[in-house]
Amino acid sequence: MNDAAHHDRRTPDASRAPGPTAAPRAPAPPTTAPRTPTSPTPDTSSPVASPPDTSPPVTVPPATAPPAPAPPATAPAASAPAASAPAELFRRGLRMLLDKDIEGWVALCDENAVFEFPFAPEGYPKRLEGRAAVAAYLRDYPDHIDLHAFPYVEIHRTGRPDTIVVEMRATGRIVASGAPYAMDYVVVMTAADGRITRYRDYWNPLGVPASMDAAKTRASPGGGTPRPGPTTHPAPHSDGVS
Repeated sequence: MNDAAHHDRRTPDASRAPGPTAAPRAPAPPTTAPRTPTSPTPDTSSPVASPPDTSPPVTVPPATAPPAPAPPATAPAASAPAASAPAELFRRGLRMLLDKDIEGWVALCDENAVFEFPFAPEGYPKRLEGRAAVAAYLRDYPDHIDLHAFPYVEIHRTGRPDTIVVEMRATGRIVASGAPYAMDYVVVMTAADGRITRYRDYWNPLGVPASMDAAKTRASPGGGTPRPGPTTHPAPHSDGVS
């Protein structure tokens, strides 16, 4: 028994001898892997819309200023002619000539109006200055020429609104002899403020009948000369007046 015990002390039991030293245990992995960041999920739910406002809009009427008082009415001057444009003066004057209203025709002229007759033959005035001279020139016109119509009239506007050019033909009767009267005219007329300021009458001296020329008594601006007087523009019509 002692030998066995001795043997036990010298020869240890192999089953009780320590084994090789074990390596340290690796740390256990985490139970859950770290989460990968993800993009936020868009909200696809329909937005909650407010109900439409069906109440009528509130409008504020614009402020209106009180109407301005009307200017006082002023009556036109009694002596001012109704027509103002050159063509209208022409038409009005022609009606007066056909009506033998020489005084009314002269009233259409400016006080300082200038009349020119570039083709006037010897014995006829070539220039008249002022309304008084025009009145004297035309004063006995109906006693010598009885105008009946203006069968041809053509008016031309120019680059100046105050000036017109007219081609026309007058017909009638020579009072002294009863012979027919016919005369061609080209007139350049300028007007301002409703009155004739310049009148250039290119009447044809070759158209003066011999009977009319023989009846001429004197050729001064104030004389009683039978002459182709000034004419004014009408619209086309049987008598040249519209």
